[in-house]
Amino acid sequence: MPTLILQGRNDFQVSPQKDFDAWKRALGGRSDGMFRLYPGLSHLFTPGPTKTTADYAQPAPVDPQVIADIARSIKVQPVR
Repeated sequence: MPTLILQGRNDFQVSPQKDFDAWKRALGGRSDGMFRLYPGLSHLFTPGPTKTTADYAQPAPVDPQVIADIARSIKVQPVR
């Protein structure tokens, strides 16, 4: 099954250094894996730093590049 691993670099809930890199090490050798780390984005793929989950209460748009990468990942899936 193809994999899509996405993470915001400003994510304080899931470590970009520890967790994202662990996924890359574990699955990076696969030809059907896609990994994207987005500078300046939070856990919710919105711009700016977040320090607590209360920061998520502020409405913010999901970054368009994240949406494009998800769409691209879906489009390349084989028909079943």
